[in-house]
Amino acid sequence: MVALAGLDLAIPRGLFGLLGPNGAGKSSLLGALAGSVRGSGELVLGTQSLKSLAAHQRAAHGLAFVPERRRNVFSGMTVQENLALGLRLCQLHRRAQVRDRILQLFPILQ
Repeated sequence: MVALAGLDLAIPRGLFGLLGPNGAGKSSLLGALAGSVRGSGELVLGTQSLKSLAAHQRAAHGLAFVPERRRNVFSGMTVQENLALGLRLCQLHRRAQVRDRILQLFPILQ
């Protein structure tokens, strides 16, 4: 079954969100980009092709998919625990900077 076809997408650097009605293919697209759903075609981040990389390798490049709450693997964890787990993917010397930026974007987490 093909969930999406003929999609050409350029996303500016930074955080990205995708909105649309149920069944529009949002989860299929984001899962394919993150490597958690099988996809075809080309995936380039900056100048580097990520097509052949596994999901954990794509995450190391900052490309990840956080599913909605009902499908969230870590729903039993607090927001702070989820944030700490995600920060483990960052280079050690950048973790504080990334955490500060997240808290700046979402002050309710403080």
